[in-house]
Amino acid sequence: MIPTEQETKAYREYVAEKKDVNLLTEEDKFLLQLTKVERISTKLSIMSYMANFNDNIQLITPVSLPASTNPPANVISPQSLGHQRPSLDHSPGECRDFAANDSN
Repeated sequence: MIPTEQETKAYREYVAEKKDVNLLTEEDKFLLQLTKVERISTKLSIMSYMANFNDNIQLITPVSLPASTNPPANVISPQSLGHQRPSLDHSPGECRDFAANDSN
């Protein structure tokens, strides 16, 4: 919580009129002291950013899952379905012939 511009102006006028600061409530004394800090809003924003930095990093860091070399038992492999991976060992002519046959 920081003093508003109106509050800052009122506190400065209060001090300029040489009124007794001890007559103010504790809250007003605190806000009066805050008005004396240059760029208080910017400084508090930076402090808040710094205080929350690690929490914010945790929100954007992906969670690492334990690696498993064995797939779950309920996963069906393409080989068990009778599918085979296509071979990539084709000559350029075979690829052209395949593309021509595919358009039919």
